[in-house]
Amino acid sequence: MPDGLKMSDVGEKAFLAKLLPTLSVDPAFVNGFGHDASVMDIGLPETDLVMKIDRAAKPISALNGWSDYRVWGRMAVTANCSDILTVGGRPRGFMLSLSMQDDTPVDVAEAIVAGAAEECQRHGVAFLGGDTKEAMGMNVVGAALGTIDKNRHFNRRGGKAGDLLVLAGTVGGFLGAYRTCQAGGFPEPDAVEYLSRPRAAWKEALALASLEGVRSACDLSDGLSSSALSVVGSGAGAVLNFDALPFHPLARASAATRGVDLLSYAFGVGDWGILYAVDPSAGSAIADLKAKGLSLAIVGLVESEPGLRLRRGHLFAISASENEHFRQRMEDEGDYFDLQESSLVLTSLVP
Repeated sequence: MPDGLKMSDVGEKAFLAKLLPTLSVDPAFVNGFGHDASVMDIGLPETDLVMKIDRAAKPISALNGWSDYRVWGRMAVTANCSDILTVGGRPRGFMLSLSMQDDTPVDVAEAIVAGAAEECQRHGVAFLGGDTKEAMGMNVVGAALGTIDKNRHFNRRGGKAGDLLVLAGTVGGFLGAYRTCQAGGFPEPDAVEYLSRPRAAWKEALALASLEGVRSACDLSDGLSSSALSVVGSGAGAVLNFDALPFHPLARASAATRGVDLLSYAFGVGDWGILYAVDPSAGSAIADLKAKGLSLAIVGLVESEPGLRLRRGHLFAISASENEHFRQRMEDEGDYFDLQESSLVLTSLVP
């Protein structure tokens, strides 16, 4: 890239797209760069190591006074473990790094650590301590490690035309909860509870890790539109079915209260679902898992035509904003959510 460019000029995605191909891939680095988590061959006959490091987004619910700061620790665990689950691994251990100013209240730091330890205990992950340092501003960074069956990891960009798009989890819950708390109302399920306890798709991901036919996966950390285009192979595209999207009850309630299109809740962040591209031969297995109570929905198809489309009565081309560091981030709030709604554009593909 030209000298003098700032990160805000290019954004996170363009920066990585340019940088990653220039890096060498060690022979032990099984899946290479650009996936949700990194898989490493450590010489065991049946098992590889899977790792993830990620900064946890600032906790909107705590900053607005809707919850305590344990949510930040929970978020760190969720963000990292979700990525390990996405590639087909099982999280085993977690470490936490806190960097903060010297005037940070001690009880805030204690709450963050407590939240992380609680979330680890809830899911059978060993909390392995971490690091605490003084810094300008405050950042919470987590690192998780886990195990994965050899030759069973799921990469991005593997979906083939005809594959099912399968969503683990729901969409719109975070945005519905946020809008509800903004307005001062608390419908069931409780909006504050949803915001303060970020939930990865643990059960669903562990079930799909051993399912034959899964080709590709990506979590929803940057939104459904980004994930849909991340699981399809080169030159392919995705078609989402509006009627099949599993909207969280908080999204439905908020859309009805505000009098806005429910579709605007589909492409937000904060819900920690996972989108998979799955061979259609696995459709009956998906149905069986859903019948057992897992939150799984077939929400669309991979198609040979590039781009993202939506079927809602008839077919539309769809454009939606993404959460992207150095450009626009959900955690900064401001007018982010309003801009996200206004940037959603449907273009009819029917003459």
